[in-house]
Order: sequence, then C-alpha cells, then structure tokens
Amino acid sequence: EIAGLLDLRGVRRILDVGAGPGTYSVALLQRAPQARATLLDLPGTLKITREVLARRGEPARRTSLMAADYRRARFGESLYDLVLLSHITHDEGPKVNQRLIAQAHRALRPGGRIVIHDFMVDETRTEPVFGALFSVHMLAYTEAGRTYTAGEYNAWLKAVGFKSPSQHPIARATRNASEIIVAER
Repeated sequence: EIAGLLDLRGVRRILDVGAGPGTYSVALLQRAPQARATLLDLPGTLKITREVLARRGEPARRTSLMAADYRRARFGESLYDLVLLSHITHDEGPKVNQRLIAQAHRALRPGGRIVIHDFMVDETRTEPVFGALFSVHMLAYTEAGRTYTAGEYNAWLKAVGFKSPSQHPIARATRNASEIIVAER
C-alpha cells in the first residue's frame, strides 16, 4: 500500500533504515525498476534479511545490506532519493528520532523525500485506541519509545529543513492502522 501511494518516478536510490526482512524495500523496488535499495539494520537481523531476500527474486538483487545500529550509523550525504523510517520511531525517544530525521535530511539529495511510517495518535494521545495502547506498551518495553502525533513529526521535519509534509493513512480498515508522513528535502 505504501509503495502504491508514493510517486517513485526518478527514485534511483533508497535507504531503508531499520529494514528488518526488507519487505518494504522489495515492494518499493517492484514499483521502481530503475531503483536500488540499501537496507540498514543490525548484523543479526541482516542474517534473516539475506534469507528472505534470497527468495524474493529480481527486486531483491537490487539491494545491498548495511550492517549498523541506526542510532550510531552515518547515512551519508546527498546519496538517496528516498529514505524510509518504517516502524522504528516508536522504539525511540524524541532526541533519537530528531537525530534520525536530521541524518535522513543530510542523506537525501535535493528534492528527495523522507517517508516515516508508524502507528500514530491524535493530539489527545487517546485515539486511535490501538495507537494509544501501543504507546503504553512501548513506554513499558523500551527506554524511551512511544507513539507520536503527526504534529510532533511535522515539527521535527520542519526543524531540519524538510518541507511540504503530507500524511496518509495505511491499512485504514484494520484495528491497527498506521500512517505515513512524507516530506521533501
């Protein structure tokens, strides 16, 4: 669904931060045959990623793996057309998320886009119910993680120079719907 929402014309290089098994990158590459993706994750996770990608065919052959902890990794400068942060911001506190967004900004070429995908809550932090309950889980399970509002993400994006943020629901009909926020460098 995310790959279908994004305009991938002109996207040549993608960075998937906290890529897990590479599912999102493969979906993006299926829609962008001109693109290549770098999947960044911990070495142990990338062992599984390699196995999953081995079964995914042609798009998976356009991937490279970067073993790193995204909290400490340098993403590079002006290398990518799209940076994806999918389901990692809920694991982190505001300071780490602001640093990730700043890193993504530096890593993008002018006109490149960041895509943040996660569960979100409204300004009351009580709706949707799944997002609010998931936030409580993250507060108990992680050092500083929780779910965030679109307003928080938008403020972080604007603070480092992103422009034109837009928000889109994902899997809207499900009880655990998520959102993406897309912004341009």
